Amino acid sequence: MLDRWILSRLAELAETVTKNLERYEIDRAAKPIVVFIDDLSTWYLRRSRDRFKGDNEQDRQSALRTTRFVLRELAKLMAPFTPFIAEDLYQKVKPLDSARGKESVHLESWPEMKNPDAKAIETMAGVRQAVSLGLEARAKAGIKIRQPLASVMVGTEIPPGYDELVTDELNVKKIIVKPDLGGRVELDLAITPELKAEGQAREFIRAVQDLRKKMDLNPTDVVSLSVSADAAGKNLIESFKTVISKTAQLKAIHFIETDGEKITVDDLSFAVKVEK
Repeated sequence: MLDRWILSRLAELAETVTKNLERYEIDRAAKPIVVFIDDLSTWYLRRSRDRFKGDNEQDRQSALRTTRFVLRELAKLMAPFTPFIAEDLYQKVKPLDSARGKESVHLESWPEMKNPDAKAIETMAGVRQAVSLGLEARAKAGIKIRQPLASVMVGTEIPPGYDELVTDELNVKKIIVKPDLGGRVELDLAITPELKAEGQAREFIRAVQDLRKKMDLNPTDVVSLSVSADAAGKNLIESFKTVISKTAQLKAIHFIETDGEKITVDDLSFAVKVEK
């Protein structure tokens, strides 16, 4: 679904750039490229990060192939406007097969992509609007995105496949359709003890990830974590041990007294140390 959307956006971009270049309307040809790059980086690539390192090999390869293709075709579209940047990008993503990849992006044929999926583009625009409104509601209520919520209420049905984008982006458990909402979005802001604990676990994971960054660890480095905490803190970590270990790349969690980094999550205090 993400792949279909970004490929449709790419086809739409190629049509727009080509049409305006043929009219010698250079500004109208160049501006849509900036919008597309923003869509690519802040939505497609960000939403595909877990796919790139996921266990589903077929989906991972699909994401990698799509990304390489999009970047290669984007380089061709950028070439008349930013020749050196386009060349640098092309050299990094061009096919290794010399029969399919040219020596330079400026020797390539102009992209000819047609028939973008207008429905996919329209649906994703609606999804992103719902997400934007939901994030605004969170900010207005002063609730961090790491704090899970029970549900989000929207005015229109979110198609299967796209609904996961909304629940992940807004960190909610489910979507409830209320036709009387129209274009508005409402969040269930009631935080149960279970939801609070899950939010605390996410805050703890963020703190551990920050420690990994301070140690200049690679994302693939598997480490151990030493933790000093009271009974409530230990209970939280034990309850979410599996997700904490998987997300923070931990091979073990040891509960021992340590003089490590101090972490505070709501009313819980920890001392943690990351060890290779």
